[in-house]
Amino acid sequence: MRLLRVLMVTNALLPLLRRSPSARIVNVSSGVGSLAHHTDPEHYMSGLPAAATDPVSKTALNQLTVQYAKELSKDGILVKADGRLLRRRGDDALVSQYLGPT
Repeated sequence: MRLLRVLMVTNALLPLLRRSPSARIVNVSSGVGSLAHHTDPEHYMSGLPAAATDPVSKTALNQLTVQYAKELSKDGILVKADGRLLRRRGDDALVSQYLGPT
């Protein structure tokens, strides 16, 4: 369901984003969505109990982000995933720095 919401909102906003001179899409993700973390025996996440919710939805979000980035780069829209935004909610300087010009 989380992924579907991201897809629906992003697609609904694409006409406005395409008209923006510096459009950005930043999806909030985390290392929980990393296949490498979960399959590396040296990484602490590989020892976490199996879960069919958060790790799966974050992995799907990461892949959706990659696909949007590939598709929308031709329109000049920057698409990224960033877990720092989740950990430091309210840090306006970080958000401004991240969403600023590249």
